[in-house]
Formats: sequence, C-alpha cells, structure tokens
Amino acid sequence: MSPTSHTASTCFRKHSIVSVLLLAVLTCLPLGVGAQSYAECAAKGVEYAEQDSLELAQYWIERALKEEPANMKNAMLLSNLGTIQRRMGKKEDALASYDLAHNITPYSITILLNRASLCLDMNLLDRAYTDYCNALDIDPECQEALTFRAYIYMQRHEFGQAKVDYIRLLQKNPSDKTARLGKAFADQYMQHYRECLEELERMATDYPNDVTLLKARANVEIEMRTFDLALLTLEKAMRLAPTDADIVVTCGQVYLMQERYHEAFVALEKAADMGYPRALLSDLLKQAKTKK
Repeated sequence: MSPTSHTASTCFRKHSIVSVLLLAVLTCLPLGVGAQSYAECAAKGVEYAEQDSLELAQYWIERALKEEPANMKNAMLLSNLGTIQRRMGKKEDALASYDLAHNITPYSITILLNRASLCLDMNLLDRAYTDYCNALDIDPECQEALTFRAYIYMQRHEFGQAKVDYIRLLQKNPSDKTARLGKAFADQYMQHYRECLEELERMATDYPNDVTLLKARANVEIEMRTFDLALLTLEKAMRLAPTDADIVVTCGQVYLMQERYHEAFVALEKAADMGYPRALLSDLLKQAKTKK
C-alpha cells in the first residue's frame, strides 16, 4: 500500500525554495563586503532556481557556501541545494547536502522531512524511518511523518504499528482518506475483516464513485471466501468502470475458485479482448480451458 500508495515517489516535498532561501540569506545578515558577497551569491541561486536553471542555481548556492562556510544560515542553503540536486536526479549528492544541513541544525523538522522523503525515493527505508521518528520526537503531531512512517510499517509488515499511526492521524483529521484506507488495509492484513469491511463501507458511502474502494472490498471478501458477495461487489465496480479489465480478471479468478470454469474462461477471454496482456492470463486460461 501507499499512503496513497510509495510510491512512497510519490513522496516529493513541495517546499518553496525561493521563500526559504530568501528567509535564510536576506534577513538578519551582517553588513560588510563578505556578507554582501554571500547575499549576492545566494540571491543569484534564488533567481536561477526561479527560472528552473538548476545547474546555475547549484553553482551560485555553492559559491555562497564557500563565501561563509561557518554561517549558521547555511543549513537552509544546504537543504535547498539538496532539493535542487534531487530535481536534477543527483540523489547521492542531494543526500550528502541534506546530511550536511542536518549536521548544522539537527532539530530542523524541515530538513528531517526533506531527507526522509529522499531516502524513501532511494528505497532507504531504515534511514527514512529514523528521520520520521526523529521528526515525531520533535513534533508528535507531524502529519507527514506519521503518514510515511505508517507506510514504512506497512512495507515491513508491521501492521499493528501502522494501524497505531493511522489512528493518530484520524484523531487529528477523521476525514483523512489515506489514513482511513491505510487503517483498513492494516486490518485486512491482520485478518480483522469485520473492522476492515466496516471502514470500506463507510468510505464507499463518502466516496460513492471510487472504484478502488469496491475493488479493495472485493479482495477482502475473496480472502473471507465469501465469493458470491465478492462477485456482487465486482459487478458494482464494473458498472462504475466498464473498461477496467482488472475487474474482469478478478471475476475470472473468483469463478475459478468456485469451479465455474466455463464462466471463468469467458471472463478471462473478455479481459484479454479489453487489452489485458494475454501472457499474464495464460496460466488462468489454461486452468479454465482444461476443466471447462
């Protein structure tokens, strides 16, 4: 699952580089030639970042850092440099920049979340987990840290821990769709089917046109081996999304479980006609064809 699914990539923070840089270098700066040079270089970094000229933005931020390497405001410059490098696809460089920023200001939630997001993107789940935990130590109500720590727990199959974080999110915002769905999935994996189905039913009422919820419910009903209920749920989903071949494939799989081989074969052939890769259906078709 992803809090909306990790795509975790899914996880790129949208902080304003410009506003943070302006705050870092244009307020409370000491006067003097060196400070002016530092400010000018940083300002050029802002200008080129605004223009999406990332190579030049990186160059001028690095110039500013060289002008005053001991300036405490370099933490924000380094954090923004990391974000620029990430946008350029230089993930290792970005991580190094975030590390340097964190060394200067280890209690900055912004820097912790920036680095954690990058670590998720790099599939460094343990490092991301540590940063999210540290962010929550500083701010126990941090919604982003709770959301993505819960996602990491789900990836680790620590479903009970994930559920605890999703419940904390829902205490703050009962309508948080990602947290509601995450909690339902956690219950499903722990075989708390009643709680899972109750939440999915409530969500289906709130989001009546969301096919994903119906597909999730059908999967739970399949796990419970209530196949007729699963087929009814899939029929509802098909009415909302008549071109969704995945739904038809799932119907075919249910028919196979019920030993309704002819209906399974028809459904799977229909899915192939709808564009579902036939190669992925070959084993299912073979089962259905052999026994139909």
